[in-house]
Amino acid sequence: MGQNTVRPSTLMSDFLRQCGGYAVIDGGLATELERHGADLNDPLWSAKCLISSPHLIRKMDLRLNLVLSYEKLRSKL
Repeated sequence: MGQNTVRPSTLMSDFLRQCGGYAVIDGGLATELERHGADLNDPLWSAKCLISSPHLIRKMDLRLNLVLSYEKLRSKL
């Protein structure tokens, strides 16, 4: 990391401190599902996707976990 780079773990710690210790973070599930062809034209789109497109839900879950694992590993370097 360069001299002016702030570690991701520090950014998240600072962010959480400013939010009083808690934050709801939107992972962009709807955007990613739609990008992969899911029909979100329903008030219960997430439930609909669980029934009609479970493979997409699983794919998005795996991608999010991969990103989070990568960031956690990077913060330890």
